[in-house]
Amino acid sequence: RRFAACRLPPRFWQVRHWIRFAVIARRLINEGGPLAPVNGIDLVNWKSNTLSARSKNLTTLSSLYTIAETLLKDKKYSSKHLPTPNEMENAYDEVSNFWQTALTSITAFQNFMELTKANKPVSALREENILLKPVTQMALAHVAAMAKRRRLDWSNICSRLNRVDWSFNNELWFNVLIIGSTNKKMMTGKDAIRGAGMIISYLIMGDSFSQTELDDVTQIIQNARNDANAALPEMV
Repeated sequence: RRFAACRLPPRFWQVRHWIRFAVIARRLINEGGPLAPVNGIDLVNWKSNTLSARSKNLTTLSSLYTIAETLLKDKKYSSKHLPTPNEMENAYDEVSNFWQTALTSITAFQNFMELTKANKPVSALREENILLKPVTQMALAHVAAMAKRRRLDWSNICSRLNRVDWSFNNELWFNVLIIGSTNKKMMTGKDAIRGAGMIISYLIMGDSFSQTELDDVTQIIQNARNDANAALPEMV
């Protein structure tokens, strides 16, 4: 019933293979999954695609779908290429590992879980750290996918992510993930998510970037700054 009530984008229901992502999402939020409720508190908002300032949720069901799609893009699943049961199990393990590792290795998520376990408000943490925004979590999926292509360990990547300034006041995120610099509204389009994913990936593993990838990140930064001379940020 939870999944039937979700207001997910129509594209999720247009192709049969999306049923497989629903299965993965259901396992993630059920007992034993990394996003199972804590103290009766749902970590995933399955009723809406957004989180209010006072929400106790960590993410949304729509974000789970998008993250799974990004992480499993190399599998090339489609209505003509549906995964076997064994492939489905491996797919779940990959998505589950993304969340489990992030929740236990990234400080902002650790803090969120500690507050939730103590049944304390998380609103202040959400106001301080953009990692508590689903759109940033979707960008992290692009980072994980890029790390996978480079055969880099996701847990090591998560440790390095703790060196990034995730505050709303960090100018790096202006017009990349945050609209302008005077409010805390997030940019939610596909281009914003991919662009943020590229910038975060550069911060963490830019020393392995090709020239084409460096040019891509440079263009993203310059577009965000509206400055053709804007330089790349320092890696962490």
